[in-house]
Amino acid sequence: MYNVIKLMGISIFTCLCKGKDESFMKINKKFLAGVLAALMLTTTFSGCGKKAETNSGVTKVTVWRSNGHDKAFMQEKFKDFNDTVGKEKGINLEYVVKEGKLEEMLDVAYTSGQAPDLYNTYQIESRAQRGQIAALEDIKGSDELLKKFGGRAMEIRHKYKGKTYILPVTSGTYGLIYNTKMFIDAGIVDENGKPKPPVTWDDVVKDSKLLTNPSKQEYGMIFPGKWDGWYTTDINMASSASNGIVDGYNPQTGKFDYSAQIKVMDAMIRMKKDGSCVPGTEGMDNDPARARFGQGGIGMKIAGSYDVGVLKDQFPAKIEWGVAPLPVCDTESKGMQYCSADGMFAVNKESVDRIGADKIIAVLEYFSSDETLTDMYKEGLAMPADFNLVKDIKLPADLENWKTFASFVEFSHCPPLSIKSEMTGEKTINDVWLDIWNEAPDYAGIGKIVKDYENKQNAGIAKYKEIHPDYDASVFIISDWKLMR
Repeated sequence: MYNVIKLMGISIFTCLCKGKDESFMKINKKFLAGVLAALMLTTTFSGCGKKAETNSGVTKVTVWRSNGHDKAFMQEKFKDFNDTVGKEKGINLEYVVKEGKLEEMLDVAYTSGQAPDLYNTYQIESRAQRGQIAALEDIKGSDELLKKFGGRAMEIRHKYKGKTYILPVTSGTYGLIYNTKMFIDAGIVDENGKPKPPVTWDDVVKDSKLLTNPSKQEYGMIFPGKWDGWYTTDINMASSASNGIVDGYNPQTGKFDYSAQIKVMDAMIRMKKDGSCVPGTEGMDNDPARARFGQGGIGMKIAGSYDVGVLKDQFPAKIEWGVAPLPVCDTESKGMQYCSADGMFAVNKESVDRIGADKIIAVLEYFSSDETLTDMYKEGLAMPADFNLVKDIKLPADLENWKTFASFVEFSHCPPLSIKSEMTGEKTINDVWLDIWNEAPDYAGIGKIVKDYENKQNAGIAKYKEIHPDYDASVFIISDWKLMR
């Protein structure tokens, strides 16, 4: 920018100095000085698209996050950082909450040169390829953070080509939530008269029928069929409890296997046929489904740990409810349940030199500290990836279900991403499931449809390799990966 101003100044000066009258030249030299001063002043404030360090020596660091259930908590944490660590190290964090699709807004921001310094992202591979984010291994002072969290980092989810771009610091689990009074009223109780949630999918089907009374608008199960995460949560993640496989992908073999999903699909179709799930599933989104569960008259629902906050604050439940582990297909065979491994901020690569590695590390250390993670757990907002940090902490009664969800971490883990398969022109498994739901075939029919898809996907592995000979699938094949509990 300095060179641009210099060239502009020379050009203006040359033009103005062509006049022969000396007084004219003096006047225009003053004009030129004013123009250059104005340009320099403009540059100081615009920073040529970069955020500049203030005169007080405090560096402004902008952080973007999508609007979430932890907004108020994070605002307080950002303030606390600025008042403590930030004041000590000369850092001022600007917390920007973005409404809408954050990834798309980030793309626009990079195009216009206005990308934030730190932000949440799930597009690790593409942003690393474009050189938008910095690997922690390349930021001086990150050794302790990598030692503490790097062992949980997985290729594409948190890493790319062996380098770590975000730290997996928190987790989220899944389970079956149930209406305790409906279970007691239906006689689905243990020897002490307490609700006895189902253990297997056959139990779910049986209990759902016992809990259903259409004349009272009471149904055993509710499915959010309009929600784009219906298949992902209610079938894909739920089936992991039976064989430890997520996305139909077995990391031990490097092949696709939907056998457990077929059994879960069959259970859901049986509930549809016997009328024990809420009718009109196709038009039910997840928010209305959660709200309806909380109002009463619904026996069960597949849910995530984040739903504790939803049923506490967003759609306050009028019922007493509990949570149980995800149902399994067979009690003799229980898989590791799916859980998320949620990453902290990615670092804008262009911000590292300007802000300084020491200041960036200070921010990352604060938000991944035991204190911050423990405070988030106590508020029912997020659970540490390492449950041992909080397992002995006592919580108030209204967070009892949160603690139960958190305890599932002990038999849950986040799996590797699946190997790539060439499936151009084929339906997604989500669309295959929607066809199955609409057609409602029997178990054999479901099996045939899903197995056909599975065979195509396995055949597509070799096809993808042919098209992309440089593709390295080895990082997604882990022979000793733990599938079963």
